[in-house]
Amino acid sequence: MAEGMISSQDRGRGETIRDVAERYLFELASRSMVQVTVDEESVYNRFESCRLHDMIRELCLSKANEEEFLEVVDMQTRGQDERSMRRASRLAVHSDEIKICHLLYLPKCSREGEIGATLESLDSLILFDSHIEKDPMEILEKLPTLRYLRLWGYSYVGREMVCGATGFPQLRLLSLEGLRNVEEWRVEEGAMPNLCCLCIRRCNELKMIPEGLKFITALKELTIELMSKEFIDRVRVVDGEEGEDYHKIKHIPSVSLSTR
Repeated sequence: MAEGMISSQDRGRGETIRDVAERYLFELASRSMVQVTVDEESVYNRFESCRLHDMIRELCLSKANEEEFLEVVDMQTRGQDERSMRRASRLAVHSDEIKICHLLYLPKCSREGEIGATLESLDSLILFDSHIEKDPMEILEKLPTLRYLRLWGYSYVGREMVCGATGFPQLRLLSLEGLRNVEEWRVEEGAMPNLCCLCIRRCNELKMIPEGLKFITALKELTIELMSKEFIDRVRVVDGEEGEDYHKIKHIPSVSLSTR
């Protein structure tokens, strides 16, 4: 969705952009081009994961590399260096090895203006079970071209997150899934001015929606899934009575809510 590959012209009545994306994925699965698993706990029956067959994966990687769409960086290979990261526009890390990247690599880029030069092309990032202890937003929000960010599982194990006033200038899609320790998320006015899709899922300790969401006028779709009833009640209208946090999201055209 963040890449602009999902056409709004394909939307049926009552469909969101995410619904269209899932329809695309289902069609690929029905043609045996991808293998998918479904999250049975989700009331929306959404896909939990997606895998490519080996041959399809090799074909995709070959074509992607040819068109400079992405580059695979092997964290185990000592030959990988800053030049590889500089060229990368999409990066997914699915192991504890990100600790090396976070502690030794990213802090080197955190000085003013330096991170943009080092990861100048990165527009998609997925972190999974990386067990980062310091708020990653402090560094990630400085990435000048980042458009898609997914923090998943134990990618961050701290209790607070802050998105600064000038952070994430190009971010369009943010997904926070299974961040089990996060209790407070603050969004300052001016942060994420181009954010259009936000997903919050299974963040069990998160107490409330950040106040700063009300300033993000570009936000068109909000999905809150498998959160506590108390969290959901704060953002919805029941019998004409608005929840405590409803004012923060009432400007968003499409809002999907479900409890655990």
